[in-house]
Amino acid sequence: MKNVLLLTAAALVASSPAFAQAKALTGYATLLAIAQARGVQLNLATLQSVRPSTAQFSTLAGQLRISAEVVAQLLTYGNTAAPTNLVTRAALEAATGKTFTGNAVNNFLAQNPSLATNTPDGLSKLLSDPAALTAANKAAEDAQKAVTPTKPG
Repeated sequence: MKNVLLLTAAALVASSPAFAQAKALTGYATLLAIAQARGVQLNLATLQSVRPSTAQFSTLAGQLRISAEVVAQLLTYGNTAAPTNLVTRAALEAATGKTFTGNAVNNFLAQNPSLATNTPDGLSKLLSDPAALTAANKAAEDAQKAVTPTKPG
């Protein structure tokens, strides 16, 4: 009887909205969530028809304020879960309008590990939370600074 209750409880938890929110974002879901946050009308059928090196692709990247490289990678993931670094990079670019390198994202995550995201709630927070936006803008500024090499002493 305990096993039946445990299985029933597990099934209820798995079907709850909170559990669904914890699922990793796919490439398409990331783009759709960013589009929604930016007020861009976009649907899955449109995303599935977008091809790199087309006017539609360039327009999409511009509307979402995400670099072409990141949009292409998210489209490649499609309905498959996208890596945390990629989802975070897309969110950072959309939030700041600046292009981030992989290294800049890694540095950002090292300084702000709680802002690493690949869930709908985390993405929403990164796109709208003032403290997260401040951290994202600082990371974008830091990424633009020139590094002056030092002479060995």
